[in-house]
Amino acid sequence: MKNNIFLFLVTLLIWSCQVDDDNIKIKLSTEDNEIIEKAYSKDYLFPDDFNYEKNLSGSIYYENTVSIRTSNDVWIELHTNDKSQAKIWSEISSTTSAYYRDLILERETGKYFEFKRVY
Repeated sequence: MKNNIFLFLVTLLIWSCQVDDDNIKIKLSTEDNEIIEKAYSKDYLFPDDFNYEKNLSGSIYYENTVSIRTSNDVWIELHTNDKSQAKIWSEISSTTSAYYRDLILERETGKYFEFKRVY
């Protein structure tokens, strides 16, 4: 008898906690709704003016505080407007990694400096 009462109470508890998703109404701005729609879209990857280059010969690597050994804990991607500073970071990263990578190509665009290295 006690088991039946316990089972009945658990069933009532579970039933009362169920949520009907259709009845949940959250008031969001039009902009917030657009952001949510794009975030869950399978077709939307990034804005039209977002800088994106398809790299078919490997993955893009951004120098960071861990790769140049200024921090073992905090990972912050580095940025600079100075090409020589970017090249120094690239060299430090290559020198302190498990394998030294030779610099084979330098490229500068309006948005970034690129240093291609190979083993």
